[in-house]
Amino acid sequence: GAQCVRCLLKEGPLKMKESKEGKLDVHCFLFIDVLLITKMQKKSELCKVIRPPLLAERIVCRGLQDPNSFLLMYLNEFCCASAALSFQCSSPSSCKDWIQKIRNAQDTLKRLKTEESLKREKEIQALYMTSSPMSQSSAASSPAISHRSGDLAEDMGSPAVL
Repeated sequence: GAQCVRCLLKEGPLKMKESKEGKLDVHCFLFIDVLLITKMQKKSELCKVIRPPLLAERIVCRGLQDPNSFLLMYLNEFCCASAALSFQCSSPSSCKDWIQKIRNAQDTLKRLKTEESLKREKEIQALYMTSSPMSQSSAASSPAISHRSGDLAEDMGSPAVL
């Protein structure tokens, strides 16, 4: 059956440390295929996206020694780390849940892509099957275009040279 690809799996406040600077209060949204890192706007309940969306399939996620924290590395198209972010959660259980949800998202996305690939292969095979009577009769009644090497010049509007 049809499945939601951009389903929200988890959202919540985290503290993000990107470099030697201090921690930034962020609000993250994890979907099956992407992680959004946002910052809550002070005077409204709106969020502003503060980093480009991170594709779930390019994320490597590991717990850190601090049970409240995890490391998220983002791999570029060459499978090299292009970003390393550390996130601090409110509790060890919240941290474990974030790591598990990210891994679940990756597993689900991989399964969905495999299913889609198999579905496409079956559709292509169905198009090329010639054993059904329908394909044979339609092939016989379809107009066919054939070119002999000498006819090419005539087809292009110039006189044939013999």
